[in-house]
Amino acid sequence: MLRTLSLTPDLVALVDRIVPEVGREPGLKPLADDEYRRLATAIMQDANGILHIFAYGSLIWKPQTGFTPLGKARAYGWRRSYCLNLTTFRGTPDQPGLMLALDHGGCCDGVLVRANEGTELDGVEALLKREIDYAEDVPYVRWITVQNGNKKVRALTFYAAPRGDGFAVHLPVEGQASRIARAAGSAGTCVAYLHNTVVKLMENGIDDGYLWKLQALVAQEIQAMRSTGTS
Repeated sequence: MLRTLSLTPDLVALVDRIVPEVGREPGLKPLADDEYRRLATAIMQDANGILHIFAYGSLIWKPQTGFTPLGKARAYGWRRSYCLNLTTFRGTPDQPGLMLALDHGGCCDGVLVRANEGTELDGVEALLKREIDYAEDVPYVRWITVQNGNKKVRALTFYAAPRGDGFAVHLPVEGQASRIARAAGSAGTCVAYLHNTVVKLMENGIDDGYLWKLQALVAQEIQAMRSTGTS
C-alpha cells in the first residue's frame, strides 16, 4: 500500500536551522584518538576478520565510506526508539532533542553493511569517530544477531539499549514528537533526521509503524507551531 508522508519537505524547511554548539555534553569523557584506535582494533579482533554493521537510522541515508550494503536485515528482539537525550548535536540545553536508538522488544528492519576488505580497521575507526563521542557511549556499541535472507549474521550496531540518568529518556510518542519538532543544534534539526530516515526506509521497502506514526505527529506539531507563531 502506497502511503503519503505527512512530514513533507516543506514542513521540514519551515523549522530548518543550525544552532551554534554551546559545548560538549557536561560530565562526559571525550574519547581520544588512541582510544578510538584501540576500540577499533578490539572490534576487528572480535569480528574475526569479517565486520558487519546493522544500520537502522542515519547509516542508511548517510552511508559511511568504506562499507558496502548487503540488503535488508531484521533484528529480532530490538526496535527503534527515540530515547537518546540530546543537549548538543541536534539539541541544546534549553531545547533538548532526541536521537534514535535501539531498545528491547519487537523487531527492527534495517540494512546490513559490510566493511570493505583490506580497509576494515581504518573503516571502523572512522565509523566510531562518527557515531560515538564519549567513553560513556562505548557500552552501547554492541554485537547483535540479525537475519539477512536465510542467514543469521553477527553484526555491530550503535546505541543499543542505552540506559542511565541524563543519557536516555523514555517519553510517550506525543512527547517525542513535541521535542523533535522543536529541537536543533550544530548538526541541524531533529525533524530533518526523522524525515531523512523515514524517506530512506521507504526507498528500501522498510515499513516502521512507530516512525510512521511519529512523523505524522511531528508534522502536526509543526503545523500547530506555524498557526500560533510559537516554537
